[in-house]
Amino acid sequence: ALAKGLTVSKAAGCTYYDLSPVKDWPAIYAAGMKVGCALPDVGKKADGSPYAPFELGPSHNDPRLIEQWAQGVQKTVDDVAEYQEKYGEDIMVLVFTGQKVEGVSREQAQKNCVKNLLPVVRYANSKNVNLTLEMLNTAGNPGWRSHPGYYGDSTNYCAQIVLEVNGH
Repeated sequence: ALAKGLTVSKAAGCTYYDLSPVKDWPAIYAAGMKVGCALPDVGKKADGSPYAPFELGPSHNDPRLIEQWAQGVQKTVDDVAEYQEKYGEDIMVLVFTGQKVEGVSREQAQKNCVKNLLPVVRYANSKNVNLTLEMLNTAGNPGWRSHPGYYGDSTNYCAQIVLEVNGH
């Protein structure tokens, strides 16, 4: 699937092949393409199935899940730093607010995001890696992918988180 995707993308004139796992990056670079952004592996749910990167985020109150999330992002930052040094180009790491959690209001989730993003941002800065907070659509408009239950569903909400994190 990767080889076909790379062939089709190159034929279409694309120069970047994003959102692929780190294990695919050598093949992407060997194909003459670049990686522009990376999704962190944020671990597995209690049932053993993987979290989608947007499901688990810094909005949680559960310290175990926050630690799992932070470790996944930091591992991705380490991988990105290695590739940035090797290929001399910037690769951003996407981070997400996370899905709504029962008992956590939007306001509390926003506070949690700021508090829990700060050490991860400091770590990424120490490695010269940029993090990008992704806003996702929850409206369910026809023809658009929707992420019902995602906290970061407005520019103002996400911008406030970024402003507060940058202000620390």
